[in-house]
Amino acid sequence: MLNAAQGKVTINQLELTQAEMNLYQFPAQLRYIIDTYAGHATPPATSTDVLSELRTLMTNHQFDPGRVAWSAPYFDPSTDNTANCTNVYTDYGRNTAVDEIAAAIGGGVIGNPSGSILATGFPCGGDASSDPPMYQVPYYNTQPDIVDAHIYPSLTQPGYGPEQNQSTPDQSQAVIQAVALTDYSDLTHLLSLVPSLQSAQVIIGETYYGTIYPSFVPGSSSLLCWTAPTSAPAANVLGFEQSALFGYPVIFRPFMNLEDSTGGCFAYGAGPTSNTNYQNVNLNGQGPYTPTKQ
Repeated sequence: MLNAAQGKVTINQLELTQAEMNLYQFPAQLRYIIDTYAGHATPPATSTDVLSELRTLMTNHQFDPGRVAWSAPYFDPSTDNTANCTNVYTDYGRNTAVDEIAAAIGGGVIGNPSGSILATGFPCGGDASSDPPMYQVPYYNTQPDIVDAHIYPSLTQPGYGPEQNQSTPDQSQAVIQAVALTDYSDLTHLLSLVPSLQSAQVIIGETYYGTIYPSFVPGSSSLLCWTAPTSAPAANVLGFEQSALFGYPVIFRPFMNLEDSTGGCFAYGAGPTSNTNYQNVNLNGQGPYTPTKQ
């Protein structure tokens, strides 16, 4: 794949699995970064440093090896937006899934720490060394050039966001803006904890798209087909502009289908039952995600 891409495209991010890695709840996903199964390794090695191998392939084909990175979901509060806590990494609980990826890459510990409490929607506290201990990653690697978090600011049920389609979030414009301010400010705390990430490109790799697609059926089980108000993208950006993250190099990627403009409930532009401006994100230079501010 990289050989075919060389000289033809720019690779801004190479993610081996687009699964919103959650090593807090599913530490087996470490295999996408470090595969500890001896049967997959080349003897005499007993494990495989997948990250290093991907970086080598990127370098061999003249791409930036620092662009190998994994995305993470984000924890939002279930009640009061002002609620916050410190997790086992001495970071804010909202950042836990992103923290776990940084720990996995940097040779730290991953998993669910003993004594951790899922308070107001995100993990708090915990002891990495008590029984059962968190898993010690066997390799150390440098951090990538980017941090990729998927953030849909809202008040949700504990441990779930609207993208999991398992809750009914509070998505009023005021709530989205207030939660966004805290979410994006908290993300800067992670950047300050890991010195090599202080100049990283921040990617909000999946976030609110625009007006709900007209064919949306409330209560349907379609993945990612959940109700979002027309004002969600604007409120999301307003909260960002008030946050400590404003001023960092940030890219927003609203979730949508660019290849098929008629696709499902996240089409871009005109579909058979949509109007031409329903996305309201950056269509024809309009919308809150238009990069007009520095």
